[in-house]
Amino acid sequence: SFKELVRVVQAESIDSEPHHFVSLASIQTACNVESSLLDHVLIFQNYPLGDELESLQEKYDVGFTFSDLEALEQTNYDLSVEIYPLPTLHFDLRYNHLAYSIAKMDRVANELTTLFTAISKTPEISVGELRKLLASPDELGEDAKFLAAAMNIDDEF
Repeated sequence: SFKELVRVVQAESIDSEPHHFVSLASIQTACNVESSLLDHVLIFQNYPLGDELESLQEKYDVGFTFSDLEALEQTNYDLSVEIYPLPTLHFDLRYNHLAYSIAKMDRVANELTTLFTAISKTPEISVGELRKLLASPDELGEDAKFLAAAMNIDDEF
């Protein structure tokens, strides 16, 4: 299920934490890659900066207030997806307009909305079921044909 996949990824991420200090530039240099290894990034903003500052303002009389805070990070990636765990899940797509069309990014935004909605309604949904939500009728037909053919393979193959 998607829920189990997230648990496994989180556990593996925690286990690999001692290796998180290597910069992407160092990895690219070590790999002798002439072009970028990555052209996109997924950012999960799990630190509620605005909430934290409001809490500090309430706790200490600092003599001033913060309001309408917004942070913008510039990246060198053609696409960044930033996810914010607000009271309702929110995400932003930031992209290079020379690399991606508005129509393509609208489709990506709609597909992410479909996935996040399905996961929030049914955390135990399988990754296969999530894929079906995004597959075209032609893709679903091809999958069905492949599975039918695979089921007809005899032992002599």
